Amino acid sequence: MNWLTLRRGLFAFTNPDFLGQPCFEFLMWGFYLLHTRRFLGGRTPASSPLACALALLFALCFCLTAGEFAVLASSGVVLAVSLLFFHEKEDLSNAGYLCLVGALIEYGGVWTGMWRYPEAHAGGVPCWFITLWA
Repeated sequence: MNWLTLRRGLFAFTNPDFLGQPCFEFLMWGFYLLHTRRFLGGRTPASSPLACALALLFALCFCLTAGEFAVLASSGVVLAVSLLFFHEKEDLSNAGYLCLVGALIEYGGVWTGMWRYPEAHAGGVPCWFITLWA
């Protein structure tokens, strides 16, 4: 998903190494998920065809939609539908916690010059970061 969104120009890393990304980026999402699971506790959810289909649909929002509002709207709809199906306390706490972690990472990364978003936003980060991280 990162590679396709980079190719579409939704954001860009300042010093990419491979496929438009720094090498550490390939390990970071696994780290974020493991950190969240260990920090908040909880169980590892069972695999579900519905969850996999919604995750794929969610990723496509960032890879295929044109324009930042379309990315926010489409990913927001998929996130809302996902939360209709998966809304246990753990699901909601994970989504909320990852939004907070995402804000720290996104603003920290933009403000330190590690990456940038092409359009001017409040603080340099687009609103769709909320749906992305949740």
